[in-house]
Amino acid sequence: MSPDQFLARMKKGIFAPAYLFLGPEAYDRRRCRQALLDVTLAPEEREEGLTHYDLRENSLADAIDDARSLSLFAAKRVIVIANAELGLPRQRANEEDDAEAPSSTGAASLDAYMKDPTPGVVLVLEAVQFDFQGEEKKRLDRIAKFYSSVTDTVELRRYPADEARGEAQILAKQAGISIDPEALSFLVEALGADVARIAVEIEKLRLYAGSGRTITRMHATSYDAATISPAWVSSLMCAMIPASRIQSRYFSAPVRPRASDSHSATATVVSALACMSR
Repeated sequence: MSPDQFLARMKKGIFAPAYLFLGPEAYDRRRCRQALLDVTLAPEEREEGLTHYDLRENSLADAIDDARSLSLFAAKRVIVIANAELGLPRQRANEEDDAEAPSSTGAASLDAYMKDPTPGVVLVLEAVQFDFQGEEKKRLDRIAKFYSSVTDTVELRRYPADEARGEAQILAKQAGISIDPEALSFLVEALGADVARIAVEIEKLRLYAGSGRTITRMHATSYDAATISPAWVSSLMCAMIPASRIQSRYFSAPVRPRASDSHSATATVVSALACMSR
């Protein structure tokens, strides 16, 4: 199912005993996870009712054993299992053909659990390393087959640029700010249509520019495909901050991000914001 279909089910209060979140899109994954928590656990129930496992550190069988156990402190529980792709046997994760891999204890435990899931417990298995494009799609298919006993799969596909732009417009409206179409297009392009990063930058705009403002000067005067230049940051900051708050010391010297951050648009903007808050 798509994230929108999943969210529609959550609005109706309909949830399954287990879900497989499959794909790399972090923005939709966070939205879906939050919607599930909102419908299953009240805020005061989450300290005891929400459990996280990571298959880099724990086994799938351990997480399933926990799901089977009855908690003395929480009648309802959500168990999030990160890096679920690591539950696959090593041979299967690396093979290039469709040969059957040896079964694993974790897979057997999950299959048995799904035949009789614990009431009040929801499992969320997150496999986020691979994309739906190219050779990686074969790996996603293998992951989906491995977890086939989990019948509800949410496909988290990356946004195309046009859909990312539309989602950015929605986020800006929700934040109470208006962004010039040309500036919005540049923001989407500069952040690689990564909606999770776009959401972070729009939230920064809301915090620093305030609601009800129009951002019109967000453009690159010297933009390189691999980085956002200090000149762009200065232009963005001028657009964000009311004139009454701009002091010469903010831009008396170019913003110089560390070399390790030279390929991170977000890190450059964060450096500028930190400078301005001093």
